[in-house]
Amino acid sequence: MHRALLPFLLLPGAAHAQQSDEQLWLATTATNEPILHGELSLESIARFGDNAQGIANAQIGIAFRQQVAHGLRLGLGYRHVQDWDRNGARPNEERLRQSISFDAGSTLHVRGMLEERFQRSGTEAAIRLRPFARLSTALGRHARLFLWREDFFNLNTTGWGQRRGHERARHSAGVTVPLARRLSADIGYMHQRRFARFGNAGLTDHVGALLLTLRY
Repeated sequence: MHRALLPFLLLPGAAHAQQSDEQLWLATTATNEPILHGELSLESIARFGDNAQGIANAQIGIAFRQQVAHGLRLGLGYRHVQDWDRNGARPNEERLRQSISFDAGSTLHVRGMLEERFQRSGTEAAIRLRPFARLSTALGRHARLFLWREDFFNLNTTGWGQRRGHERARHSAGVTVPLARRLSADIGYMHQRRFARFGNAGLTDHVGALLLTLRY
């Protein structure tokens, strides 16, 4: 099963990207130890890019996940999102999330997420589906090697900018290393392709990523 998923994780999108951006993504997540099979996470993200000439995106959010069967979890979440470009701040977004995920030990994690996006510049909700799959394996005594893929499928079209269809794909590879008893770091490279659609040129992002995870 894991081998069958590997080509899916690594396969890039078919569209040829015509533009590119180099970016740095920094993220932190703090998650409590499960209580009655439920866990609460606080999340923050800062993204920097050459095209934005500095900070391009900041997010802060909260998520709750409840185990409903062995390895199976249901989740609810909220994100506040602010974007910037060379001209300054863009209209911010509020995002609501619902997810279902499954873990096969520490090796395979799959998740389906439905997301509703609300932007200040419009009144319509932009809805999208974000399937995600991650493979992980031991690398030496303490580190782990990971590969993952996430796709973005826009389920509707809005007046403020979302267009229906397969909008982007992300692929990442890296290592997870322990930093302390309850603190670990994911260090990796991510390739993000925004497909050329509706007359817009495609965009490829080359991202260096660092995620710190704290369990308290």
